[in-house]
Amino acid sequence: MAVSMRLRRTGKRKQAYFRIVVADSRSPRDGRFIETLGNYDPNQEPARIEIDAERALHWLKSGARPSDTVRSLLSKEGILARLAEEQPGHAVLKRAQPGKTSRKTREAEAKKQAADEAKKKAEQEAEAAKAGEKEAEAPEAGEKEAEAAEAEEKEAEAAEAEEKEAEAAEASEAEQTAGEDAEEETPED
Repeated sequence: MAVSMRLRRTGKRKQAYFRIVVADSRSPRDGRFIETLGNYDPNQEPARIEIDAERALHWLKSGARPSDTVRSLLSKEGILARLAEEQPGHAVLKRAQPGKTSRKTREAEAKKQAADEAKKKAEQEAEAAKAGEKEAEAPEAGEKEAEAAEAEEKEAEAAEAEEKEAEAAEASEAEQTAGEDAEEETPED
């Protein structure tokens, strides 16, 4: 017989009050149960939780499976921590077992994984496109560098030509002044 720990609803309409019970998993929600472990009142602020910790530990060690809500309540009361101290690696402490996930969960995970893969692929394509643009710019950059180097060479040649012209002009002036000085030094008869 599969035994579960779950909530049994009592209370008035719109004023839910729950009993934490141990029941056969085949029994209806509010049907036959084996033992009452405590109460849970979500209407109070903060929610009131009363659980017989010793009996809850007994049933957990015996193999009773808590529902998700009861697992949360047991965790808040520190009962799962006590179970972990006494029996580390107990099956109740493990969340979902592999292969026991719901179809909706598997589909959501598959969609998320597909979206992540598509995003990575798009990023890789964008990087490849950027690399292609850089390669296309590289020859243009090389041409620009070559043009800049040619311009610098032309400027250097022009500067050298100006210097030579200036030197030639200075030399011709020096010759002219030297010639005039020579004429002045020659005695006139």
